[in-house]
Amino acid sequence: MAYEIVNLTSILVHREIEDFLAEYPPGHPYQVFFSLSYFRQKLMAHILSEIPNRHTVVEDVQSLSNGSDYLRFSLEERLKIETLIAKEIPYILNEDSTISSVKIVAEKAPVNHSLIWEENYN
Repeated sequence: MAYEIVNLTSILVHREIEDFLAEYPPGHPYQVFFSLSYFRQKLMAHILSEIPNRHTVVEDVQSLSNGSDYLRFSLEERLKIETLIAKEIPYILNEDSTISSVKIVAEKAPVNHSLIWEENYN
């Protein structure tokens, strides 16, 4: 059997991003923007470069289930990742707004403080 090196931190970051984005309704700018592979990978790269990464060697990647001892991270590690996700998402949205020809702006509505899309015509 072949063995593989697996970045366990990458698996956790991917799951945490999924959980973070799941808190927003479908069609929300975060959902739309980070459904694109380029931006999702960019977000993961930003986060992974900011934290220590854990690796392991496994015979079968499928053996890394949700309950696996390999995937147990401390509360502190998880909170750090969640904080980085919340910080990096707006950064990437603003950084890449010229690439995507879309600018994200905050809506100053009295009830709804969600984000809206605005075409970048500059």
